[in-house]
Order: sequence, then C-alpha cells, then structure tokens
Amino acid sequence: MFGGGNHPGGDIAREDPRIKVALNFFRTESASLYKRSMLKAGFKPQKTHECDEAYLDFVSKALEVENERLAVLNENNKKRKSGSVNDAIALDRPKRRRSSYLEYLKELQNFQE
Repeated sequence: MFGGGNHPGGDIAREDPRIKVALNFFRTESASLYKRSMLKAGFKPQKTHECDEAYLDFVSKALEVENERLAVLNENNKKRKSGSVNDAIALDRPKRRRSSYLEYLKELQNFQE
C-alpha cells in the first residue's frame, strides 16, 4: 500500500496523514483512468488488463509524460522561489519537452490496434 513504510510517499504520509489517503485514492483512480483512456482510444478491452503488454507500455509512456510535466513544474517552482517569475513562465513549455510530448502523441496513434 502507498504512503507507508519504505513505499513512495512514506515520509510525507507520516507528516500529513491526508497524503496517505490521497495516494490510495490516486492509485485506484489512476488504474481506472489508464483503462478508460485506452478504451476511449480504441484498444480492445483485453488489452487493458494490468498484466497485458499493451497496458504496461501505455502506463510506462503515461508516466514518462507525467514525469516530464513534473520536471517543468519543479523548474517553474524553483524560478518562482528565486524571484524569476518571467523565467518560470517562459519555462512552462520548453520546446524540447513540447516536441517530446507531441512525439508521444504520435506514437500513441501508431500504437493502437
């Protein structure tokens, strides 16, 4: 289970128990979101099972995109803290991240069966 012991978020959950509850909701909702997203994109229902290779590939790509988004948010937050608000706004969607996101969307279109 998320939010305890050596799991991701364990230290934060001890500081704020709401984090543990939120992580549990997130885990449940994200699994449903992955499946719904795949179904809406045209994947066959059997491809949305958690042990299917297509599902695992999709989740990996979705997490890569989220990690890129998080990196941008962290960069912007650091800029805001240092007082460079205009720099933070400019970093919001760097070209290198935008192009990788567009490449990801193109891959998804080609990935569908």
